[in-house]
Amino acid sequence: MSFQRFLCIATDRPGDPRYERLAASPVLKVKGYSLLAKRPNYAVYGNAHMHSMVEQSRNVILLGTYYSRNGDHLSSLEGIALPRPLLSFSAMLDNIWGSYIAVQEDEDGQIFLFRDPSATLPCYMLRCGDGLTLAGSDVRDLYALSSVHPTLCWPHIARRLRTIQYRDHQTALHEVTELLPGHVTSLSKRQEAVPLWSPWAFVETNQRIFDPVQAAERLRDIALSTVQANGKRFSHALISLSGGLDSSIVSAGLAGADIPCSAVTFLSGTASGDEQRYASAVAEFLGIPLFVRHLDDYPIDITQSDAAHIPSPTGRLFWQSADQIVREVVNETKADCHFHGGGGDNVFCYLQSVAPILDALYVNGAGAKAVSVMGDMGRLTNSDLWEVFGRTWRRRLTGRRHYRWPIDDSLLTNAAAEIGKVDFRHPWLEAPKTALPGSTAHIALLLAIQNYLEGYRHEQLMPVIAPLLSQPLVELCLRIPSWMWAENGVNRAVVRKAFEGRLPQSILSRRSKGTPDGYSMALYERHRPQIRAMLHDGALAREGLIDLVAVDGILAERMPIRGEAYARILSFCDFEAWIQAWA
Repeated sequence: MSFQRFLCIATDRPGDPRYERLAASPVLKVKGYSLLAKRPNYAVYGNAHMHSMVEQSRNVILLGTYYSRNGDHLSSLEGIALPRPLLSFSAMLDNIWGSYIAVQEDEDGQIFLFRDPSATLPCYMLRCGDGLTLAGSDVRDLYALSSVHPTLCWPHIARRLRTIQYRDHQTALHEVTELLPGHVTSLSKRQEAVPLWSPWAFVETNQRIFDPVQAAERLRDIALSTVQANGKRFSHALISLSGGLDSSIVSAGLAGADIPCSAVTFLSGTASGDEQRYASAVAEFLGIPLFVRHLDDYPIDITQSDAAHIPSPTGRLFWQSADQIVREVVNETKADCHFHGGGGDNVFCYLQSVAPILDALYVNGAGAKAVSVMGDMGRLTNSDLWEVFGRTWRRRLTGRRHYRWPIDDSLLTNAAAEIGKVDFRHPWLEAPKTALPGSTAHIALLLAIQNYLEGYRHEQLMPVIAPLLSQPLVELCLRIPSWMWAENGVNRAVVRKAFEGRLPQSILSRRSKGTPDGYSMALYERHRPQIRAMLHDGALAREGLIDLVAVDGILAERMPIRGEAYARILSFCDFEAWIQAWA
């Protein structure tokens, strides 16, 4: 169950008795929905936490949270031309941003649904057949209302196992599809969704910001304004603060606007997961109370998936403990929302490949700039210049500019690869012929983060805000050339420069990143026998997707853990738990 929930019932046949029956269903009241608007061919509902704006005269309904381009909370669509759906939604993209869904009926009675580009408000659809469609943010509510029984989509589950971060319109439930961010679709006719917002519009040469001073200044202003716009509507925010750059920026934005907030940091009991000194430095610098919690004090049940309320598994067992901590500290502080810095690495173009060098070559030619960027990427990746030159030359010879999404077939069977074929037809991956390699990689990062924006238990209890994925900030960062983000061999260099004086120097100069690896390894060690039994008796093995012989070989190793196989096996457990929740 999502915290902010909407539900829409639509039919292509006004007067359809099935539509009328669903619109009058007691399930809606039981699930906490109230009617927002009703027409002969569609009805829109929201729960008590869902903000809405209904413009009866123009047949427009806006759901979620929405702001004007100057950061003010939007109270009216007055002044925005809304002639018919596609033009109306394009006008919204130019004038507002936020986390929203828009519904509009055209002059022919066709109902269109648009999802904003941020990906932070879920939108799923369940086609009931014969022109009847349900759409909403909570999949279990769609099934409850429709009385349709969920069926697992094994080809998609196999694809998720192979490409855990890739996300398209398909889900792991056969009846459910996702309306992708920035896309519009017809609810009354079965048509393919169309992208109205595209990241490619912001990486064109005439959109670029080549002045590093201007880039840093604009980034600082937009980052602060979007964080603060998101924070103003709450009485007290809880921030997950690792002391990393991204969560520190979110903290600076809230504290700088005197928005009441507290922070929490998680300790894992290992050196790689202990970031308390960094989090403490930020909290002290900004004057924010900091709560410190040990993950080991909060048990994980590997037979349960926190993503059981969404239509695809996420493979994130280790976040169960952090989720419990967030809920506990929210109760302690009386916070009414949770902010985090998720997506920062993605929006701020954290690349460790030769793509930025190739961008500099294509834009500036084989001169001093390209050599300088080669040196920057060498320092960033701890590689010598000749090694970087060799990788750059080999990639340049291929002529490849598009992004090649990684596929992981480790510990899977040949059958998984066969039924889980991926075509990677997502519009964001369809690079123009003149696309720069760094831009294609940057855009792929924006797609990859979407798998981490939902699938947490506490998101059912409070608003969870990822302000660094706000549309104005994403659009600005796409305009900044990839090589500028690695200037002087420093990752996310533009944002570090932007926040000089607003964060402790120890944070701005920090190069290391905390990881949950040590904590996950300990979780794996504690549960080896249970993991083996769970996977042997589970659906993944029964469907022939995982290689049990290979898995058993890894589980039988008693030497110190090496490599990433342990994490892979833990993700299998989360898949199994998710499958059991929906079976």
